[in-house]
Amino acid sequence: MEAAVRQAFLDRPGLVDDAAGFLGMEVLVDRRDGTIFQLLTRWTDEGSFQRWHSGPLHKLSHRRIPKGLKLDPSHTVIRTFDVLPGQDGLSPGGPSAPIADLARFLAGSRCLHWLRASFDGGIVAVNPAFESLLQESAGALAGQVLWDRLTEPDAASIRTNLKSEVPRSEGPMLLNFIGRDQSVQTLQCHLEVQGETFVLAGEPIREHDRALARELLELNNRWALLVRDNEKNEKALRKTKDELEKALKELKESHWHLRKIQETLPICMYCGKVKTGDARWEDVVEYLKANSLFLSHGCCPDCIHMIGEAGKPV
Repeated sequence: MEAAVRQAFLDRPGLVDDAAGFLGMEVLVDRRDGTIFQLLTRWTDEGSFQRWHSGPLHKLSHRRIPKGLKLDPSHTVIRTFDVLPGQDGLSPGGPSAPIADLARFLAGSRCLHWLRASFDGGIVAVNPAFESLLQESAGALAGQVLWDRLTEPDAASIRTNLKSEVPRSEGPMLLNFIGRDQSVQTLQCHLEVQGETFVLAGEPIREHDRALARELLELNNRWALLVRDNEKNEKALRKTKDELEKALKELKESHWHLRKIQETLPICMYCGKVKTGDARWEDVVEYLKANSLFLSHGCCPDCIHMIGEAGKPV
């Protein structure tokens, strides 16, 4: 499977690139035996390598290993080498000195917060300052979703940028992060898009800026409440509108019946039947029952008297 292994290394996600103390990596293939691969990684110190190798990012970096690959135990070993003094590129003025200095600074900084994540929000790497900010232990943030650790407006803003046709780097901007105890911590951040990942680098804001951040967060919360209340008001308005339309329909029907009764109605002088619009003669009571909404019932005094004379109970 050497061809598949070669391609896997060419397409590697680069998760190790952001590990504290990592300086670089080369993949070497034996000229005589193409099934033998050697990975040469360079680190500022052995402790940085051991922390990465025993942490969760090491496991994540193996997700793209070709399926069905079997490693030869006799060749699957880790060997550690020291570089001769003055040959490591880390001596003063050496070409890799700025990179090493930056790696050390990121790993030890408590004021600069640094985080790398994929476009879907999966956290790839963070420095200890970010872990402390979010009250997480070393390595615990790897694999978590960044959107869950940001307030919703801030998460939505970054997602909108990343989903655009051309994602862009942004900054400075205030982002509100949610700690493990649900407290909110504000950083002034820069966002840099790098291929299929992005980097957030931030620092705590000054007290004056902190007050503004709190005010902004409060305004965001008020805005969310207004949106929710507006949705409730819209539902109430729709319900009122439906009720008004129903009442208007009933009023129109009542008005039609009232006009129908007020129209000129031919009535027989002898039997009391009325002539309807289709030239039929109907009993006036039946007609009114069918066309009036304003009928009630009862007995007139003459009928009550007549019923009494006939010996029937009144």
